[in-house]
Amino acid sequence: AQGINDILYVTDSFILPYGYNDPEKTHNKTVPDPVKDNANYLAWLKVNAAAFAALAAEVPEIKFFEPFNEINVTGSRLETYGIGWNATEEQQAAHRFTVAEKAGIMADLCWYVSKAVKSVDPANQVTTPSISLSNNAVVEKEFLDAFYKAIESGNYPTGQALGDKRIDNYFTVINIHLYPDYTDKSAQMATNVNNFAANINSEYAVIKAHNDGGSRVWLTETGVSANELLSFRKENAAGEILGAALSKIDNDLTYIDTVITYKIADISTDAGASQAETYYGLFYSGDDMDNDPYAAKPTAKAVYSFTHNGSTDYSELDALAAKYQ
Repeated sequence: AQGINDILYVTDSFILPYGYNDPEKTHNKTVPDPVKDNANYLAWLKVNAAAFAALAAEVPEIKFFEPFNEINVTGSRLETYGIGWNATEEQQAAHRFTVAEKAGIMADLCWYVSKAVKSVDPANQVTTPSISLSNNAVVEKEFLDAFYKAIESGNYPTGQALGDKRIDNYFTVINIHLYPDYTDKSAQMATNVNNFAANINSEYAVIKAHNDGGSRVWLTETGVSANELLSFRKENAAGEILGAALSKIDNDLTYIDTVITYKIADISTDAGASQAETYYGLFYSGDDMDNDPYAAKPTAKAVYSFTHNGSTDYSELDALAAKYQ
């Protein structure tokens, strides 16, 4: 189908309970300690779940909700009370949750958010917090395993009279972020794409090990930046790698039913983003100095060919770009 089929909402920050905010000791990724500060922790779960419910009611077109972004990435700022925005890395580390603690917190949050959004519309669904943005399969597998174990323990959700081990009361979609690792200049493209698939398979092995046969698997971030290929603006190579990765997913990773590429367009070079972030787009930015503004990049053409049975007639993409030029 063409056009927008589903909308997934994601957040990478939280709402704090009323009166809990302190600029010197909190920030938007602060979580009250579930053991030492249980009352505020429960209040934190409920206020964030209420925010998701309000969004579901206000924008009923959104049917999928992701409670947090890239929870497993090393250094992700999920910390206890006592650390503000200006904290050093050492101070942050002293207040950071362990992998198992993060997994328990996210299990709680998923359960409360799922209950909240389904109270608005039973068709609403929650995904796991996205996992990855690296090619370090060990880190990814460690969190996903801990996440399942938290649910299987029967100790969650916090604040309820009985534990709940039903996975679909927490989430119905496994949410993965992974990009082809093409930074090894000496490796052949096929090797890099095979490694990409192997890392996704390693996560899927965790899913199977926990007998989760009901959850869908989505790759909600993948793509290729034309400026991470060890030299500047390798646009054609980026298109080739993305096309190869999509084919690999389609042929070998058949358990993945949804893929979302990052992102629609390059951002302006004046936006202050990293060079890698700037060039992930499917279309050139409006102020690109070397190409027609908003024109389709080779990555867009790769996606188009993949979704149109190999077609190389890109007139639809040209017409779309022309609307904004």
